[in-house]
Amino acid sequence: MTTHHATSPFILALIVLLGGMVGYFLYAQQGDKALVAPAAISDASYLKFKDLKFDFSVFQQPQFQGLKTFGEYPLQSGVTGKQDLFAP
Repeated sequence: MTTHHATSPFILALIVLLGGMVGYFLYAQQGDKALVAPAAISDASYLKFKDLKFDFSVFQQPQFQGLKTFGEYPLQSGVTGKQDLFAP
C-alpha cells in the first residue's frame, strides 16, 4: 500500500519567502564592495575574444534554406528493450 503525501501550498510559499529573505540578507551584507576583475582579464588571448560576434547570416543563404527533412520526423522509437530488466 502506498501513501501519497502532498506538500501544502502554504509550506511551499513559506520556503520561497524564506529563501528570498535569506538571499536579500546575504546581498545586503555585500554593502558597497565592488567586484575586482582578475589580472588575467588584460591578457592578450582574452582580449581577442572580448568583442567576438557570431555571424548567423549563414542560415539565410539559399543553400541552407533549401535543406529538406527526409523520412519520419520526429523519430518514433517504437518498442525497444526488455519489459522486465530482471527477467532471465
